[in-house]
Amino acid sequence: MHRHLVAFRTLLPLLAACCLILAGFGGCSQGEKPLPAVSGVQVEHGDGDPADSVLVTWDASTDSRVEGYAIYRAEEGLGSTPGEKSEFVLQAITFATRYVDEEVHTTELYPSIMYYYQITVIAEGGARGPMSEEASIEYSQAP
Repeated sequence: MHRHLVAFRTLLPLLAACCLILAGFGGCSQGEKPLPAVSGVQVEHGDGDPADSVLVTWDASTDSRVEGYAIYRAEEGLGSTPGEKSEFVLQAITFATRYVDEEVHTTELYPSIMYYYQITVIAEGGARGPMSEEASIEYSQAP
């Protein structure tokens, strides 16, 4: 009997560790899972009103924690001397899965500008998910 007790005491820490590991795999609550990344980001030239715009669309999230989306934009001037790509800056927060960027422009130095967009989900309390893949479009002022 004494020999079986010693063997059980030796296995006790191992059994406790296994139980803790298995309890962890019992499933995380929705609040513990990371927020999803936005997918399907696409950009195209606006064809409506205003004509000088860029339309950004993306796939709707199916995660019940998502309450909205944040749209970020960077830009890079294209000309005889290319400009440097700017940092991404928050453009808008929306509940929709589309955004019309009416703030596109060109300059004399940069007759074309490359616009880059990234989207992130927003959850309760302002928590944000990871940035989406970059989507870009070249914009030139219509004659």
